[in-house]
Amino acid sequence: MSKTTIPTGGITADAINGTLIADDAINSEHFTDGSIDTAHIADNQVTAAKATGIGGLVRTGGSSSGTDASTVSIDDVMSSTYKTYRIIGSFETTTDAYLEILYRTGGSSGSDYTGSNYRNTWHAHWSSSGDSGTVDSGDWGSASWKPMSASINSDGDDDHRVMLDAIVWQGHANKLYWKSNVASLNGDKSKIYNFENVGWLVGTGTYTGFTFKFNSGNIDSHTVSIYGIVDS
Repeated sequence: MSKTTIPTGGITADAINGTLIADDAINSEHFTDGSIDTAHIADNQVTAAKATGIGGLVRTGGSSSGTDASTVSIDDVMSSTYKTYRIIGSFETTTDAYLEILYRTGGSSGSDYTGSNYRNTWHAHWSSSGDSGTVDSGDWGSASWKPMSASINSDGDDDHRVMLDAIVWQGHANKLYWKSNVASLNGDKSKIYNFENVGWLVGTGTYTGFTFKFNSGNIDSHTVSIYGIVDS
């Protein structure tokens, strides 16, 4: 005969086994804080979505493709949620060229900001089989963020990648500042370059994305990720 009410004292220790507990019936409110140890988490069960924010980086978007494209635009990757962003990517060219970046406005239906209000300065280290040196240059009225200086023989080779690591900071009134590092070969593979670039975008606006392109030719293949940096 079944019973609908059993006093707690009438249940012996370990009397309730798995067959008497409905599937998906125990809520986390019944777990003691700190009671789930590593032995009870199966291998490969903590996915990227579950680890978002760990280590201070949250991936807000990105792109990867092996198909030629004149530009790569990524929208809805910047917002008021984060003040600082990190961009990590690599881009292969179809011809000898240097990398350019444009900020975008307008969210998911974004458009490039192309005004001549990008301020750039560079410090480049280079070396070859028989020489090495440094080059300093700048551009105070550019129509793009240029992680690579356009004033010297610094183009990305058409069968080697341009590798980018950059930090973007949204300052007061949405003013944008950046600092980037790029590694590349020059066109005839005679030199390897390391570019240190800093700059800022004059004017204010709500910037929500990025466009990546080369000053000549197409992007042959690419992979790029944008991360928001957690303040605390």
